[in-house]
Amino acid sequence: MATPVTLGTAKTDWIVPIDSGHAILTTEEALESVGTHAGFLSAPPGSDPPNGRFVLSLPTDAGDDQVTSTVALGFYGTGGGGTKLLARVWGLSNTHDDVESEGVWGVYIGEFEILLGTKTYNGSTGAAPFDESGKTYRFADTILVTGDYSNTPPGFRVVGAATGAFAVVFFDSIGFRKIVVSLAVVNADSGGLAWRSF
Repeated sequence: MATPVTLGTAKTDWIVPIDSGHAILTTEEALESVGTHAGFLSAPPGSDPPNGRFVLSLPTDAGDDQVTSTVALGFYGTGGGGTKLLARVWGLSNTHDDVESEGVWGVYIGEFEILLGTKTYNGSTGAAPFDESGKTYRFADTILVTGDYSNTPPGFRVVGAATGAFAVVFFDSIGFRKIVVSLAVVNADSGGLAWRSF
């Protein structure tokens, strides 16, 4: 007798990547170039949030048996409403020669312009992702896709983009094991991201 299969969307929590106690980029780092994580890499890059690099391990890469196919990204930062962040995104998969793992292949899949909105949260409560007590964080309410090289464009979809809301961009993970996000502040004081896969 066949095993019944239930179709649906995985219910997952938002994850805030933290490295060395930091979840945010606080300097005006430039975006990593398009070719930085594209093509063959001997190993996946490390996550470095204070310098704008976030490496997200999707559930199947983290040893989880949960299969997900969609990645969602949301952004936040400090600075006045309308201040801007920029982001570039790559997907990474392992490559091997039928004997052992040799490295990873990276594919550049797109970039966005992100505007912080009027929805705020005060970091004094100490709740993640807000690791700087007393700072007022703004959630992005606008995400503009400025380059879409993903799965059958428009592969990046933006939901929740309304004044005073929390905008999220989501896309097909195309079987990647890791997603790399390079984040740069333009005229914001800091920037960070949260993600989930489902």
